[in-house]
Amino acid sequence: MSSSRDGGDKVDTQNDNGTTVVRFWLEYQGHSLELRSGAVVVGRSSTCHIVLDDGLVSRRHAQFVVNAKTAAIEDFGSVNGVYLNGERISGQRGLRDGDRVQIGKQDFVLRSATKVVQVSSAERFSAETLHGKTLPREMLLEPEKSRDELTRRTDALELLCGVADKVLALGRGDEAEKLLGTALGNLLKQAQAGAGLAPASASRAAIYATRVADATGRARWIDFCFDLYAAQSRPLPGEVVDQLYVVLRKLNGVAISGFRAYLEKLRAAAPTFSPTDRFVMQRIEGLERLILR
Repeated sequence: MSSSRDGGDKVDTQNDNGTTVVRFWLEYQGHSLELRSGAVVVGRSSTCHIVLDDGLVSRRHAQFVVNAKTAAIEDFGSVNGVYLNGERISGQRGLRDGDRVQIGKQDFVLRSATKVVQVSSAERFSAETLHGKTLPREMLLEPEKSRDELTRRTDALELLCGVADKVLALGRGDEAEKLLGTALGNLLKQAQAGAGLAPASASRAAIYATRVADATGRARWIDFCFDLYAAQSRPLPGEVVDQLYVVLRKLNGVAISGFRAYLEKLRAAAPTFSPTDRFVMQRIEGLERLILR
């Protein structure tokens, strides 16, 4: 494989023995995040593909851009910038295997691998092919049918949330609950079954569940948020925690057992958390006094 700083990792797409396939992924906080062809936006906004709860990160900070041959990182003109191997960049820069990208306080390491497959072969990379260990299910290439189903669920929620915004603005909480209930329930079932959720999808679900709880006074949507993130052993996004500190002052009936089960999951996973995640976890722990008031 030849390399170019301007274009990232490059490979020939064909040779005498078949087609050369290149795969890119990010190593981040002990996880492997697969980069498929296209743009992967990083920022604090829940609409980003990778959501970072970091005060140094802009709402739409940067994007990873991947095609069949190359990977690159592009800064969107963020205030605190993007650093490539310790050097601040501007615009787009090509990436090579092993490059370290810093966004806010978060470090990503780009990894890549190539494999020659026969043109007629339906063979796909396994986790072992990538880097010698089994990845969580959400990091693997799935059959297209499963991937399409997941995409439809995520897209459906995103579309419904746009409509829900208008309904909630009119104070019609019951209508918003009916609109979003099935899609939110499907995401929770998916998470509890062990299939990973994109951070942006999970964040969006928690934000709207909290808004529905606030509009209807129904505590089960707060329980939903704790159950959703317990299934992933991850802290809720900071903006959702901020919402909860407001909503829980007005709402009763949250299941303390579910909340405490969520805290147990967080405490077990805490050694792998970033300093930001540990701070958010402390704020989540502080919600208990509001639930028990």
